[in-house]
Amino acid sequence: MRAAAAIILVLAGCSEGGEPEGPPPRPDSITVRPLGVRGAEVGWHDRSEGSAWFSVERSDAGEPFREVGRRPPGSGVWEEWGLAPGSSHRYRVRALDGKGRSQPSDAIEVVMPPTLVPEPRVEVFDRMAVSPGVTLFNIEDYHDIFGLAAVMAVDEEGTVLFHLELPGQAVSETDVFPNGDILAQVGTAFSRIDRKGDLVDWNERYFLHHDVDVLPWGNLLAITSEPRLGKTGLLSDAYSTDIILEIDVASGDIVWGINLDTIISPGEICPLCIDTQVGGGKDWIHMNSLDYDLYEEAVYISVRNANRIYKLSYPEGEVEWVMGDGGDFGEGLFDHQHNPVRLAPGRILVFDNGFHTGPFSEDRSRIVEIEYDPAAGAARIVWIYDGPPPFFSEAQGDVSPLPNGNILVTDSGGPRILEITREGLPVWELTLPPPYLIYKAHRIENFP
Repeated sequence: MRAAAAIILVLAGCSEGGEPEGPPPRPDSITVRPLGVRGAEVGWHDRSEGSAWFSVERSDAGEPFREVGRRPPGSGVWEEWGLAPGSSHRYRVRALDGKGRSQPSDAIEVVMPPTLVPEPRVEVFDRMAVSPGVTLFNIEDYHDIFGLAAVMAVDEEGTVLFHLELPGQAVSETDVFPNGDILAQVGTAFSRIDRKGDLVDWNERYFLHHDVDVLPWGNLLAITSEPRLGKTGLLSDAYSTDIILEIDVASGDIVWGINLDTIISPGEICPLCIDTQVGGGKDWIHMNSLDYDLYEEAVYISVRNANRIYKLSYPEGEVEWVMGDGGDFGEGLFDHQHNPVRLAPGRILVFDNGFHTGPFSEDRSRIVEIEYDPAAGAARIVWIYDGPPPFFSEAQGDVSPLPNGNILVTDSGGPRILEITREGLPVWELTLPPPYLIYKAHRIENFP
């Protein structure tokens, strides 16, 4: 009789314990929202009590649904990037376990926002020589510099993994916090953005410009400006002094700083640039970058309008040496430079804009590696990249070493991002059409 009862239970679709045989219940409460310009987030309610996997399905432009991702038990959200701006998609979710898959959930449609930015073009010239990772960069509109604020990340093949556009002012800097959040300098403010493109923090207490870096311990190192009255006391004679700030991200308070008034005399200026107005006065210094070196516990700063690079001790703020015109060594090695970065003891890499190369010289930018010896007061160029093809960025520009020994060059005027070998051979290139600009680019390990 017990055997017969068991057979009856199986035929009825139940186990001996009374549990139903068959697929798990289908998910419900489906939600979907855009992430930035090219991403989507799908959410659902798990009715399997944490026992089922989930299959996310997508239909594009009326095509049949297909699986685009899976999530483990206990999940209730899934994200994807790489969708086309302005495109329309429908999403649904199924639950999966060893007994089968559920019926699909209700389907929800999402429409991607439009974009002001054209599709970047990526060319891979030597795939094996490319330094692995994701390239994170800013985008500006040359004709409407305060009308577009865009941050983008692409993989080695050129797939857009992240694309965020913010209204208002230009993005002039991007970086990554230790937890993976993105730092973006938008206009004169700095923001923290998570990998979904959601704004986590916004701080506009300080007039920031040109460069904001994330320090190893999580604080920010930034450049700000304040107006000062000149000798005449007239507003027409006011000049703008640059200040280095270390900012505690959590509180927004200043924890360390140096006023360049204490380092550089207002008379040490570029006469061709002095009438430019920045921060309420004449732009006599125009500090355009700073870089903290953990090994040396020093800050390297670039003072464009004096053609100089300073090494400052941290936290003392004392000048250890000055490279460039009127400095301790390196006279005439670069002109209106951007973003010097230390490579090794006695070696520095510089984006040499070549802005004022003289009335009979061709406007041309280049990347230079400089070998220097502060004790001997000597410096010389030991490596140059200037094309082909030749390039010229009147302003902006960026350069950084990559883990495999290659160099990442941001030719802002191109606009393009170029990875080259030490032999000067291009292995990877990203370009945008005019009138767009790219100020800075970073190669980061991954972008989940």
